[in-house]
Amino acid sequence: MVESRSHGVSLHGPGRKLPLAGSRDPADGLYRRFLRASLWCTLTFGAAFGAWNLLSIHLSIAGSPPSHQWVHANFQILGFIQLFIFGIAVQIVPRFLGTRLAHPGLAKALFVFALAAIGLRSYGALEQLVPAALEAIAASALLELFATVCFASVVWATWRTSSAPREPFQLFLALGTAGWVGSALLLCAGAVQAVVERDVGSAAAWNEAFYLCALFGGALPFVQGVLLRAGPLLLGMAKEVSRAPAAMALSGACGTALCVLGAAPSGPGPRFLDAGLVCVSVSAALTARMRVAEGKAGDHTAAIVRTALIFSGVFAVLASLYAVLDLASGAAPRLLFDAARHAFGLGFLTVMIFGMAGRIVPAFVGRDLRRPRLRSWGAMLIATGGALRMVQVLAALTGWEWPLFVSGPSGAVALAGVILASASILGTLRAA
Repeated sequence: MVESRSHGVSLHGPGRKLPLAGSRDPADGLYRRFLRASLWCTLTFGAAFGAWNLLSIHLSIAGSPPSHQWVHANFQILGFIQLFIFGIAVQIVPRFLGTRLAHPGLAKALFVFALAAIGLRSYGALEQLVPAALEAIAASALLELFATVCFASVVWATWRTSSAPREPFQLFLALGTAGWVGSALLLCAGAVQAVVERDVGSAAAWNEAFYLCALFGGALPFVQGVLLRAGPLLLGMAKEVSRAPAAMALSGACGTALCVLGAAPSGPGPRFLDAGLVCVSVSAALTARMRVAEGKAGDHTAAIVRTALIFSGVFAVLASLYAVLDLASGAAPRLLFDAARHAFGLGFLTVMIFGMAGRIVPAFVGRDLRRPRLRSWGAMLIATGGALRMVQVLAALTGWEWPLFVSGPSGAVALAGVILASASILGTLRAA
């Protein structure tokens, strides 16, 4: 049984005994490929490129064309968030279900498909500078669909071999998997429109719907499910009452569908987006209500996760405020929407990923977390960057310009945190 030496954490569910880390199980160690690639995605064109783009825009250092934002989002959502979730899933889902990973060869293939999709989509975003950009966009959408369908097939086949009792985690896993497949289908819709119109910009028109589906439909349910399933064990969290998971799942799923409809180019319009944001805010607010027990002396995991949950509440407030203002006036400030999205993506998801990774990765490798202070300081800097980014809300509501000079360096602060926290996780993976 794989355990964290420092915390004695078991990640196995009911079922037959699983192989130890380092055994000849063909799936053993597969997660390390995903996690390493995920961290390098954010260390390069994810957080790093995003920090430069933000400085360029808020401090007027230089122009930042839309293609730069597109590349940043590709590496941060498809690279960092998706690959990290897929990597954790191929290792943790079989253990939660008390079985082995089904079709490890297919899981290896989805890793290749996902990396290729990230590279080609980012290449195609630079249409003014490179040849065959349209072909790259079309190929990347197809490869991303292959990757998510492979992931769904692996999860489904693994679930079918399990005799574990049904629990809320399995519902959230199904919703999250469907959300990633849905986001890939949105990329395909954009690619088809781009090919028909012979214009890469037509694919970009679907980006917002894709981002919302990936973040709210793919990432959020998975994080919620892991917290519900592993939180009581890893963090001493109280088990949620039966109605809370159902409410989180229903509001999140309905909100995602409405957001996608409202953001899609041919959708019914922003009123659906506003309604969707309110629903997702309910799900995020319920997540923020989860209670985390105090950690042991010197272990900051509980504090990091608690910080991420606070940002989930901040997102709920800002997204609801944007929706109400937009429903009332039809012209809510876009900076407010951007602040809500970064409260979710940076403050909640990124901080949560590094917080939970500090417990889950050592449990996977059977070793203590390397350089835990780097992870703690890194998470603190990421949260600080997220808080600085929220200052732009003042600019959105008052029209003042000075808050942008405060929020401008937030990306650089968060990047420093990502570098420190990544060094800790990568060091632990190397020690496996």
